[in-house]
Amino acid sequence: VESSFHCAHGDLEFRYKVLDWKAFEYFTCYETGPNSLIYDNTYHFAPTEQGTLFANYVRKPESGPVEESQELMQNIWNQAFPNIKPFIEKAFSEKNPNLE
Repeated sequence: VESSFHCAHGDLEFRYKVLDWKAFEYFTCYETGPNSLIYDNTYHFAPTEQGTLFANYVRKPESGPVEESQELMQNIWNQAFPNIKPFIEKAFSEKNPNLE
C-alpha cells in the first residue's frame, strides 16, 4: 500500500498509487490518466475451472472532462485487450456462473 507505478502507451501516461490490496485477489489504485482524469480503479481476480476471471471496476472520475475521456479510455482498452469484447459477450451469452 502507498507504492506507486506508471504505465505509458505512446503519448498516453497513467500514474497509479496503490490504496489497498490482497495478493492474488484484488488491488485498488488511485489513478491519474489522460486529460487530467483522477479516479479509483479496482482490479479483481477470481480463480475459475477455466483459469482466472478478471474484473475491472472504475469509479466515476473525481476530476477531468469525463464525457470527453470516455471514448479515449474505450480506445485504450480496445488496443490493450483486443479480444476481450468477444470473450465477455460469449461468457454472458453462455450464462457463465462466474459472472453472476
